[in-house]
Amino acid sequence: MSWNESLVVLVWVHGLLGMPLPGALAGQQPPVQLTIGGLCTQSASIAPEQFDHSGLDQLLRTYVNHHGEVCYRVWARQPQDLHRLRQYLHDLGHIDLSAPVSREVHLALGINAYNALALHGILQEYPVASIQLLNRDTSDYKVFDDLKLWFGGQYVSLNQLENEYLRPLHDPRIHFALVCAARGCPKLRAEAYRPETIDRQLSENAVDFFAAKSHFRIVSLRHRVLLSPILKWYGEDFGKSPQDVVVTVFPWLPPHDQAWLSANPGWNMDFLGYDWGLNDQCPTPTVAFGRIPFDVVEHWEPILRPVLPQQGSK
Repeated sequence: MSWNESLVVLVWVHGLLGMPLPGALAGQQPPVQLTIGGLCTQSASIAPEQFDHSGLDQLLRTYVNHHGEVCYRVWARQPQDLHRLRQYLHDLGHIDLSAPVSREVHLALGINAYNALALHGILQEYPVASIQLLNRDTSDYKVFDDLKLWFGGQYVSLNQLENEYLRPLHDPRIHFALVCAARGCPKLRAEAYRPETIDRQLSENAVDFFAAKSHFRIVSLRHRVLLSPILKWYGEDFGKSPQDVVVTVFPWLPPHDQAWLSANPGWNMDFLGYDWGLNDQCPTPTVAFGRIPFDVVEHWEPILRPVLPQQGSK
C-alpha cells in the first residue's frame, strides 16, 4: 500500500471515529503552496483568441468517459500525459490578458484553466478518495486556495479562478461546467471548451445537470423542489429568492418538471446532499473503499441537516 493510500485509510478512520489527526496531519506545519508557472515563464505573448486548447482536449478524450468520470489511476501512471497536462497549464501563463477579450474566449479560458488545475491537483495526490481530504480545516494545504496557477500575470487559485475571473461574467451556467473532482459536481466533459462552441456546451451542461435526480428532484406529494447545494452555495448567481432561482433554471429543467412547476405554484424549496467522493471511473480498492462515507453523507445529510454543524462548500 502506497503512502497516499495509507493516508486515505488513516484520514477515513480518524474522521469516522471523530479522532484528532496526529502531528503534521493535524495541520501543525506552516501553510504549503504549490505553484505552476511563474515569473520565470517567458513573457506573455499569446493572444487569448489564438490559444490552443487541443492539448487538454486530447487528454480529456483519453481519460474521461461519458459519465464525466476520470480514470485517474491510469493517467497517474502515464508520465508523458502528466507532463502534457502540466504543459497545458504552463502555456496558460503565456497568454496576454491585458487587452479586453470576448465573453466566449473569457469563459473558455477560465473554465478550462479551472478544470485542468483541479485535475492536476488530484493527479499529484492520487490515490485520494475525495478532494475534500485535501481541503480539511486542520490541513496545512488546502487545494482550493493553495494550489496556484500563473495566469494573467499573477498566481491564482481555484477559488480565485471561479470567484474573481468567471463569476463576474454573470453567467450561472459556469456552475454546471466547473468540476472540482467530486461526484456531486456536474459532469466533466470529455472535451475542452472552445470559444466557438462555449454557449452550446454550457447550455447542454445545464440541461444534463438538471436531468439528474441527484441534482434536481420534485417531491410532488410534499410540494417540495429539491436542488443541488451548488445553487445554495452560489445562490446570489441565480436569484434573490427561491422563486428567482427556479425562474433562472426553469429553461434547463426536464419538460415534465417544467409542467409541474407551472401547474403548482405553492411549493417549498430545499437542498439535496452532496457527494464529495472522487469522480473516479477506475478507482483503486482503497479509493473505492474511501468513497463510501461520502456516499453515506450524501444520502443522510439532508435528513440530519438540522442537527449538523453548518459548513460551506469549500
